[in-house]
Amino acid sequence: MQTSFHIHTLVQELNKEILGAKIISTEFYKKERSAYIICKNKSRLALSFVYHPTKSGIYLIPPSK
Repeated sequence: MQTSFHIHTLVQELNKEILGAKIISTEFYKKERSAYIICKNKSRLALSFVYHPTKSGIYLIPPSK
């Protein structure tokens, strides 16, 4: 399981790599084993990391209306 330090380090690295957007917040849900990194450019987008004991997945969530 990732710690807040790992997520902080990931955010620092992503800030260098994401073009045209800025990371505005992060959220971590221990029970759901997921981390959300919210980016903003002209629109808002959440990058989600979901942790599973044997697999992991990454997907993008569009902003809700």
